Amino acid sequence: MGSYASKDDIHCHRICISHTNWVWLFLSFTRAVSFFVLCLALLPAFNGLWTTFHTQLISLT
Repeated sequence: MGSYASKDDIHCHRICISHTNWVWLFLSFTRAVSFFVLCLALLPAFNGLWTTFHTQLISLT
């Protein structure tokens, strides 16, 4: 009852912790990549919007 956690349990716990760390790293990496891709995809749209806005601003003045 005293020494309930064996060496195998501690080893498994360490593996689980490192595994969750890798999963978290992978998830954050994919999130950053998807955000970067989204920005790249939206960049031409924003550029087009800014160009139209700028030409309208020039035509107004």
